[in-house]
Amino acid sequence: MLEHRQTLMENYQLTPELAAACEKDVQHFCGRRLELGGKTLHCLMDHAKPSRLDGGRISDSCRRELESLLKQSDVGEDWRVDPVLQEACQPVVDAVCSREKPGEGRVMSCLMKHFDSNHMTEDCKEKLLQIQYFVARDFKLDPVLYKRCRKEAETYCHAKKEWYDKPSRMDPERGPIVLPCLYRYAYHPDKNVQLSRECLYEVRRVMRQRAVSVDLLPEIEEPCLLDLTKFCNENVEKGEEMVCLQKNLKDLSPECQKAVSNFTEEESEHLELNYPLFFSCSTILHKHCNDLLAKDVDQGDLIQCLILHKNEPEMKMNPKCRISVEHFQLISLKNYKFSYKFKEACKKDVLHLCKNVKTKPEVISCLSGIVTNDTVFEKTHRVSRECRQQLKFELFEREENIKLDPVLNSACADDQKKFCFNVRHEEAQMLECLKNHQKDLSSSCHKIIFNREKEEMIDNSIDYALISTCKPMIKKFCSDTEMTQILECLKEKRDDNGMERTCRKIILKRMVEQHSDYRLNPRLKQACIRDIPKFCSSVIAENKDATEFEGKVTGCLKQQYRKNKRLSRLCENEIVRLMRDVAQDYNLDPQLVHACSTEVQQKCADEPNIEECLKIKFQKKELENSDCRREVARLIFEGKADIQSDPLLYRICVTDIKHFCSDIPAGHGRQLSCLLTILEGDTPSASLSEECRTMLSKRVEMFEYAAQVAPAETVEELIRQVANSPSRNYFIVVILGCLTGIFIGGLFCGRVTKRVPISMKNK
Repeated sequence: MLEHRQTLMENYQLTPELAAACEKDVQHFCGRRLELGGKTLHCLMDHAKPSRLDGGRISDSCRRELESLLKQSDVGEDWRVDPVLQEACQPVVDAVCSREKPGEGRVMSCLMKHFDSNHMTEDCKEKLLQIQYFVARDFKLDPVLYKRCRKEAETYCHAKKEWYDKPSRMDPERGPIVLPCLYRYAYHPDKNVQLSRECLYEVRRVMRQRAVSVDLLPEIEEPCLLDLTKFCNENVEKGEEMVCLQKNLKDLSPECQKAVSNFTEEESEHLELNYPLFFSCSTILHKHCNDLLAKDVDQGDLIQCLILHKNEPEMKMNPKCRISVEHFQLISLKNYKFSYKFKEACKKDVLHLCKNVKTKPEVISCLSGIVTNDTVFEKTHRVSRECRQQLKFELFEREENIKLDPVLNSACADDQKKFCFNVRHEEAQMLECLKNHQKDLSSSCHKIIFNREKEEMIDNSIDYALISTCKPMIKKFCSDTEMTQILECLKEKRDDNGMERTCRKIILKRMVEQHSDYRLNPRLKQACIRDIPKFCSSVIAENKDATEFEGKVTGCLKQQYRKNKRLSRLCENEIVRLMRDVAQDYNLDPQLVHACSTEVQQKCADEPNIEECLKIKFQKKELENSDCRREVARLIFEGKADIQSDPLLYRICVTDIKHFCSDIPAGHGRQLSCLLTILEGDTPSASLSEECRTMLSKRVEMFEYAAQVAPAETVEELIRQVANSPSRNYFIVVILGCLTGIFIGGLFCGRVTKRVPISMKNK
């Protein structure tokens, strides 16, 4: 029987119907000559598909007879039936398929499985695709698939019961619809209409094999023939046609666009359909996503796993895989439905809340805006929990590569060229570079960058740079903390032993961002929600047109604290915490940085403690910039209001504070006043340590000079300065002496004016 089938494939003239139907086609396409050994037959097969150049192909009658011959010879069942295929692929079979027993399509499946392996030859590829072109269009030509799925094809896909016995009943135009139909039922949510396990396995196998070339996807090739000619005819490698069509999606004809969109949706759900990605990333999948790979059903989990691991060392060493992943990410921007998990999680929310948007960036922007507002104003969330969870992944993905954020990428195009021309787009490097030049950015770019920062601060889990840089430290120090608030935990642990330098660096960078504008500090904003309108509304009004407040609102709140205004307890605690942070790092005070940048470069560049250096230069009257002097004076007053905001003084005097002032609560200068009282009335029984006494005396001189640089502006401030002054007893004695002198003078000197009659007063 095998020999008879081989004979049919070797000499097509042994089939009279085929010879008659294809006579003109042989003359036109095959050089007017007949070749034995199956070469003429393969020539006809090669021209059975439409040409993308001139549309030339064999006649329908020839094609029908060719399909009939392939069915009779059952070439898909045993590769040895086709001498041309056997000759071309024998070395490949010997190398990778030698263990496969001929029959039931096993060798053919093995060859397709190794289609892009190093052992595959171009000649074998070509001949294999010529056969597979027909197999893809006729269910019967894949014997194992037919055997396992015949019942499902009849039940769900309306295949005629007689089509096996009477091949003419399943014409070439009907054949291609069976497999896509079966695939739709492969993952049907209703278990009552799902495919059997055996059929499912074969359907998935065949769909993976078909994905190697658009020629094997009749549902794509036929509506997209002209588009393939127009967009993908030159400089497109075999198997890359689908990638080409996806890149040109918006310019495709309506029929092709619909077909490509549908297939892309299926790819997003089932990674195995994305052949370039699935093949190039196979090693990464087995290493990082093996648990998901072992599942029978992939519902977008594999592509999401690859995205999460795309910056792992293994991925960086596999550029084909990384490029394929990034291509898919960019394609998914065209339509949110191209991200299966996002589509499934958020489709109801999109229909309800974002009806008029289609592209993925627009949908993400719409939904994230709603989530942000509901979070900030503590409203009931309108976006479902499932959608919010998936939205976090999409925002995290967007942060990683600026190309995935078209709005930001477009607004900052010139700024990228100007400030970050040598910076990579990936791993949030471009975004961080733009943040580093924030004050120099164009207004449109600056505004969007600021909005991105707000989103990061509200939900730290989407901050790609922070999460990826500090991943080991999060596991070490903050494993029990919600990822949305992970920055607060990292801030508290930033000076602990074992904290990585790179992680600490980005923590401090985020702290600088928070100190630049109270809106980037959700904790402060919430704590001072009533205090800001009460005390700082004028500051907000004065800067309403500015993108950022540059620490002015925070400075206003600190000023109210120094003035002993009644801030709410929560707000006061946050302000004190901010003051103590600033005292540890000069860069956290935007107003001080702005005013003293030149002085720091000239006088304190090599000093480890810039704040202390500025204070010393201030005391020595070496600071020339008046704005800088005022800001340093303000810094000194903050240390006066809260001794822990003066780290050097607090560290030297902490033992004395615990010994003499342990019952005095911190804040509002109370502990400092306690120390000053002891300093002024220094006795053997109550004497400060030598180091504390010396440091405190220097600070007293500094306070007095600071009062000259920033004199009291109100009576209240004057009274407070006198009350907090180490010479306050002297001032009290002088004031009381003046009042006593006026009183005594009035008693002994009488009135100053001349006495006049009452009648004169009435005049």
